[in-house]
Amino acid sequence: MNQGVETVNDYSIFLSYRAHDIEIANAFSRNFRRWGISRENIFQFTDSRSGVAPGESIPETVIDEIRRNDLFISIYTSPTFDWSYCMYERGAADAVRSKPSQVVTVHFSDARLPIRQDQLSIDGRSSDEIYRFVHKFHTDLEWAIPHSETRERLRPFLQFLSATDLEEIKFRADKLFDDLQAASTRTSERSIFHRLEFLQFSLDPINLSEVKRLRKAARECLSNAANDENATDEDRETARKESNSLRAEATIILNEKLAITQDTEPAALRHFGVGRVDQAATFSSLFRRWQQELDQDRFELSAEDKAWKQMLLEDFSRSTEFAPSKPLEYGLRSPELSGDALIKPVIVRCSEEVDGSMTFDCYLVKTSVG
Repeated sequence: MNQGVETVNDYSIFLSYRAHDIEIANAFSRNFRRWGISRENIFQFTDSRSGVAPGESIPETVIDEIRRNDLFISIYTSPTFDWSYCMYERGAADAVRSKPSQVVTVHFSDARLPIRQDQLSIDGRSSDEIYRFVHKFHTDLEWAIPHSETRERLRPFLQFLSATDLEEIKFRADKLFDDLQAASTRTSERSIFHRLEFLQFSLDPINLSEVKRLRKAARECLSNAANDENATDEDRETARKESNSLRAEATIILNEKLAITQDTEPAALRHFGVGRVDQAATFSSLFRRWQQELDQDRFELSAEDKAWKQMLLEDFSRSTEFAPSKPLEYGLRSPELSGDALIKPVIVRCSEEVDGSMTFDCYLVKTSVG
């Protein structure tokens, strides 16, 4: 975890979870940050800012973070998975901590992890139990920070927490519960996606804002012309062309700036002649590699091949405003498929992240000509 100047919210939380359950861990992290806890003080091994830094020893870093935490949260979703490493972290939470701290288990399954009687276990699927946890965190300050010296050091933060009224506590509990339910659903969906073929892309906050700005300007062009009683047919045609130009600018940004994430299914990449995700891989580079692959097989790009890429970019552009994906008219030829087999993309989910970026999950459906 990054070490810096100590602040009034220097309260340390350790999130223990399987990588598969990152959506649930992220939901906890987002809400803790809304409550005034800095991101650097919420340990997630998958987080580039608070997790394990490049070159650090994973076991040593994890033990160090467990030793200093004030609140240890164990996320448990299904008994069918391997929980050996999470149980290692749970055992360390009892064995190596350098000060009294709280251990909370949040389960999303009827199966329960064994815990000590003095530890809190809550059902992440129950709004009442989530409220019980949030209320206890804000009002029972000796529970929130059982170590007296730490409690004294963080008194300004505790005063900030205890000043939260019951209406706000209820709002925070409802927000956490809603986020956890959405995250749990996405986790279940992702368990299916990992058995299927999908691409995941990410768009950074600056370019996302610019795409949205261009799309809004495009809509306003058409709206202004349509609502102008004095507008001529020529004026409306000019507005239509300007709107199309603005939308085209948005797709140009997406072509160059949509980055392929490490969560992309490798089997999906092979349809484009790519074996693994390069750190600088973008939508544009993916399709350049696909074209090179087709060139090697002596395929000439057809009008449908070129249209496929543009139509998919337009679908991504619509998705920045959470518009539903439109089935593409054409399929894509894949080096992995033979005969009449083609693939068609469906953007099944897009979500804005805490840092203002947006991720897109694009599932590839196998189809055939005709």
